[in-house]
Amino acid sequence: MRTFLALLASLAFTAQAGITSSYTNMETDCQDAFPESELHEGSDMPKLCKGPKGYYAEEYYSAAGTYRNIKPERKGPSLFRRAIVPDNCPIPVYGKMLEWRLRNGSPFAVIQRVTCYEMSERGGGRGERISESLLVRELHGAKREGEVEALRTPNANVRAREIADKY
Repeated sequence: MRTFLALLASLAFTAQAGITSSYTNMETDCQDAFPESELHEGSDMPKLCKGPKGYYAEEYYSAAGTYRNIKPERKGPSLFRRAIVPDNCPIPVYGKMLEWRLRNGSPFAVIQRVTCYEMSERGGGRGERISESLLVRELHGAKREGEVEALRTPNANVRAREIADKY
C-alpha cells in the first residue's frame, strides 16, 4: 500500500510539473533515412523514426548489431557522441518503444530499454544475455546519462522517469 501511495504522489508531482511522456514505436513510426539509390552496396538502410517536436530517433547497423541515437531534426547530426548503449555491451538489442519525456510539451530526455548480449563463441550473432537496462539520456545542456538495471529494480520504468525528470 505504501508503494502505491508513493507512486500516486510521484505521479501527482510529475503532472503538476507539466511532465508527460510520448512514445515512438521503432517498428511502425519509421522510414528509410535516405533514398535507396544512395545506399552503399552491402549496407543496411538506416531508419529515421519520428519523435515529438521535430526530433527523430535514428537506427543504424553494423556487423555486430543495431544502434540508436537521437537527431534534433531530420537532416541534422546525431545529438550524442555515441549511441544509446551501455558500456561493455558487445551486442545491444533495443526494445521497440522509445520514451520521450516532455516538459510542457517539449522533449528534454529519452528512455530506451536495451538488452546486452555477449558475442557468440561460435562467431557471429548473440551469445548469453549479460544485462537489461533502461538508459536515460538528457537532450540538452549537460547531456547527463542515467541507467536503471531493469531486471533487478522494482518499478524500473518509474525509476527511469524519476531520473529523467531531474534533468
